Amino acid sequence: MSVNCNNALIFLAILGALVISCQEPDYLETYKTDLPEPSGLIIEQLSAFSLQLNWSIPEEDYELANGFLIESFSSIDSIFIDSDSAFSMLMDNENTISRSLIVPNSDTSIVSTSVNDTVLFEFIDYSAFYKGWNYYRVTVMFDDIESYSILTGTGYYFEMPKPEDFRVEQLNDFQLKLSWQKLDFVDGYEIKRFTIDGSDTTALSTMDDTLIDSSYNPQYTIFNTVFNVDGVQPNQANTYTITAYSDKDGFTRRESNTVSILGTLSLTAPLIIETRAVNNNTIRLYLPDDRLDSKFDTLFVLRKDDAQWECVDTLMVDAMDQLLYEYREQYLIDDIVGQSNNEIEYRLVAKGKVNALASSIATGRTLDVEGFTFVEGGDFPFGCTDCDTLYTAGVQSFYISLYEYTNDWPIAAGEFPSDGLSWVESVLECAQLSFQYERSFRLPSEMEWEYVAKWDIFFQQEFTYPWQSHSITGENTNYMNSGDSWDNGLTPVGYYDGSNGTINSFSPFGIYDMGGNVLEWCGSGSLESDWSDINGSNYIGSDSVKPMRGGGYWHSPEELKTTNRFEYDPEIQASGFGFRIIMEDTE
Repeated sequence: MSVNCNNALIFLAILGALVISCQEPDYLETYKTDLPEPSGLIIEQLSAFSLQLNWSIPEEDYELANGFLIESFSSIDSIFIDSDSAFSMLMDNENTISRSLIVPNSDTSIVSTSVNDTVLFEFIDYSAFYKGWNYYRVTVMFDDIESYSILTGTGYYFEMPKPEDFRVEQLNDFQLKLSWQKLDFVDGYEIKRFTIDGSDTTALSTMDDTLIDSSYNPQYTIFNTVFNVDGVQPNQANTYTITAYSDKDGFTRRESNTVSILGTLSLTAPLIIETRAVNNNTIRLYLPDDRLDSKFDTLFVLRKDDAQWECVDTLMVDAMDQLLYEYREQYLIDDIVGQSNNEIEYRLVAKGKVNALASSIATGRTLDVEGFTFVEGGDFPFGCTDCDTLYTAGVQSFYISLYEYTNDWPIAAGEFPSDGLSWVESVLECAQLSFQYERSFRLPSEMEWEYVAKWDIFFQQEFTYPWQSHSITGENTNYMNSGDSWDNGLTPVGYYDGSNGTINSFSPFGIYDMGGNVLEWCGSGSLESDWSDINGSNYIGSDSVKPMRGGGYWHSPEELKTTNRFEYDPEIQASGFGFRIIMEDTE
């Protein structure tokens, strides 16, 4: 019985030894029960020619691992094939098949970094499938033992990223700003402008590598649009395209998908603020309030004649008289030989310093009555030039007769002025003309008369005498003992126009006979006191006397000064008493 027991023990010992001899090593059993697993596989685009893989494992587990096996699967679509046969080993950066075991930091293809007890890994794939889907799996290797830990990443579509947030912004009349979000691995951008004319699309320009970073970190370029060159016209919609590209060693080029946007350079034309009838054959064209600033260097003024545009003036902005800018607006005068009340179409064209052209159209009409000219209103120093204190007065725009009133209408040069008229008769004559011509005619106020006679609105200065001078001779006008051919008698209106040995003696506003000849009635403005005491409260009208201005042929040079004044009974009729007419500005 004991023998049998002994035999049983021996059998069990042998059986146990056999069982033990068939078991795997302890360290391998440990690997099987506690395998380190890679985590966080991320695929990122590193450039236009490579993708980067990132993953990690705990640092303590990394000590057990001997390396990694990196494999990929590519497809033109997003269908993933979960099969070992679909995956293959990658090319390394030398375009050779990778070894089955890639050792971190000893192989240039993979780099590891230890951060917070975690080892981070980077692998660059230079052979990724372009314009297609790329899938990867990373396997941890343990010596010569087959891996038991596989990490498969989400698929990544590999291509050049297109510029995002592509915008167009107008900077001024000649420039558009194109902007987009900056890309990290782009060598340049190709920008094109296309002008669409019906079905034709033509590339006008290309710009590469001329990019600037703005403060909010997109990239942008300023696109100079040149009008009237290669068929580009103002206010025309253009298509702008942008394509990002990258070059590898100057041989291989990869481009992104093209992004397009519509952009229109909305032209802020140099508007003609106003067209004004100066007289029956002249129109005034006002230039813009902004004085055309520095973006324009040349102005072309065109007039439409028989359906054709004719250039009537060319102005170099930089060469314009700067004194003109001290006035409210700058204007041009167009002298037209035509009929009264003639409608004229104008175009103002401004050429910019980048050769851009902007234009605007306006219609003007000549005055429908003869013998008047336009006077631009404004402020001026009113009163005696010899007094210590001058007072600022303001007048509104109006039309005034070029000459003193004559018995024949319309008023014409060469005729003698109406003579011996009282203030009452002068007012009634204006009323009769208003009824006849359906316009508002009247006598000028003292302020209006003095404004026209002495004030130079451009140079902002006054003159002693109406012919823009501080002196007087018999060549300027007719006064007592002047020695001219009309001494001590009336002169035909407009006689002192530079002919017949005279000096062209018109006022700053172009008005004749405002000194000498007949003494002119004014509609209102008698004074209670001297010039030195003039103010708004005592500058009033009066029924007892009415003012007269300009002096007459029987007066001395001192009495012909622009600020000298007379007062008479409104019903008195005397030789040498006349008037001129104001026509209200109805525009």
